[in-house]
Amino acid sequence: MSNYLVEKMAIEREQKLERAKQRKAQTARIHRRLILMGFDLSEGRRVGCSQCSPCVCNGVALHEDGCPNEMHECHGCGNTVPKNQKYCEECQ
Repeated sequence: MSNYLVEKMAIEREQKLERAKQRKAQTARIHRRLILMGFDLSEGRRVGCSQCSPCVCNGVALHEDGCPNEMHECHGCGNTVPKNQKYCEECQ
């Protein structure tokens, strides 16, 4: 093989590894966000909840109405708070 092909293959391999790292980091960010919103990820890639039967609609994970694990962002600062609260303790 020529040096050009060897270099090209090495560059392609590095690019492939970089894309895999980026996908892994994105998945970790998504998992952290789901956990903050009250979901369980104990079933592998499936979104679950110990208090309801959640569903995913158009890529958005949703709890059932009235689920005690349901969380949302504080309207003041963006921290995660239970669904029955509008603001976190710091913003009240």
